[in-house]
Amino acid sequence: MTWYPYRAGANPAHSARIGVISDQVGSWDIECAGQRQTVSIADAADDKGVSWAEFVGLPAGDHTATITGLGRSESVAVRISEGPHKTVFGSCFSTYSWWDIAGGAMASERPHQVCHLGDAPYVDNLRQVTLADPPTNARREVVIRAENRKFKTHPSRLRLLADAAIFGCVSDHDATPGNDAPGRDDIGAFPGEDAANWWHYNGGYSKIITATGAEGEAEWRDLIDRGFAAFDLYNPFFANPDAGTVYPAGTIPAMTPYFRWTVGRVEYFQLEMVRYSDYMTQAAGVTNRSLMGLLEKQWLLDRVSKSTADFRVIFAPQQVLKESAIAAIGRNDYGRACYGDERNEVVAGLRAKPGTVIVSGDVHSPSVMRHESGGNVIWQVTPCPTGTDGTVLGAENSPDTQLRWRERHQVGSVVPRRYYGVVEDSGNGPLYIAIKSHTGGVCWAGYLTPDSNEIQYRRPKI
Repeated sequence: MTWYPYRAGANPAHSARIGVISDQVGSWDIECAGQRQTVSIADAADDKGVSWAEFVGLPAGDHTATITGLGRSESVAVRISEGPHKTVFGSCFSTYSWWDIAGGAMASERPHQVCHLGDAPYVDNLRQVTLADPPTNARREVVIRAENRKFKTHPSRLRLLADAAIFGCVSDHDATPGNDAPGRDDIGAFPGEDAANWWHYNGGYSKIITATGAEGEAEWRDLIDRGFAAFDLYNPFFANPDAGTVYPAGTIPAMTPYFRWTVGRVEYFQLEMVRYSDYMTQAAGVTNRSLMGLLEKQWLLDRVSKSTADFRVIFAPQQVLKESAIAAIGRNDYGRACYGDERNEVVAGLRAKPGTVIVSGDVHSPSVMRHESGGNVIWQVTPCPTGTDGTVLGAENSPDTQLRWRERHQVGSVVPRRYYGVVEDSGNGPLYIAIKSHTGGVCWAGYLTPDSNEIQYRRPKI
């Protein structure tokens, strides 16, 4: 029986979320920067023991939060960055290969911020989910919660976050049947039934929902809701600084899975590209489906256009720039033609704002892409996989994307490399962006200036 201290990143109001993950019920006193709050857990069964407190108005600087309860005290660092800073990021994490492969290199960067771009952890490639006993969605939710707890309390992750703020988001394997499920073009008894009936794991597929028609659709939607509930328990929403802003699609809520914050000269945008998507309603020849949802898209384009920061870093858990290899195999992301209208509008809005770069994840081969249209450019930097196995993908050129570089990710008999990204704001001059391997070697590096989206890059040999 044990409990773990935990905390999440700062938001624009200089707040931090500090809490406890425990398999025991109880109460804990939390003190940070002269503030004190108490959190309680009344039900710790089946990995439901999570409780958080929000500390608002913390001054910039390094603080220590002390958590006391159940006969012991623990301390965690709380870093509120304001000026020069370093951010590391990546996606595609498995608990079994996190620390020994990539976590150590990321921790050695001594980052101020860490961003998980989804697939952290995978839950839809777990055989124990597919073979849950009894085979009910309620039991599957318990297994998904357990995987989130294992990831959150893994020694590698705790060490990486020893003195860094943490931000994260869901991607396509954290809470729902993932991209690798076959059949996404409304060919089943209900829209998306093939994807619903299969659950990806270990390179194969296994039936998970056997009902058809309305009954099967209801069961699948229930499973998706439970997957998000398990993920959100361990990854709560942040306060949106634009809460109450009215757009044609609606009003921004107080707490959202998408948000923005500014550190030094950089404004960061964290996107949500799964839970509001239309992937249940894909159809051949249709291009107006959405990954983000209309409200989030309107918010993103509005706030990027009004941003006064020198730089904007867009954290996108799905690929934004198109990859022909992904489109060819029918993956459920921006490579799909059904999201074409939204993708083109988003890319055009980002291209029009100098000093903007997209950093992305989801695909298991690191790459850097450059898109140009109408005299404006936008780059996308993808440093993954960070903590799981990769796929060998060669260089390619999409019809609308000039590919500048792709690392051939070695698998099979060769020990695969893991990758992570770095964004560093020195306080003056250009913004440094890099892809590094788990050895700490620089695979690719570039520099972004405030007056252009063009990246001056170099690719050293390692």
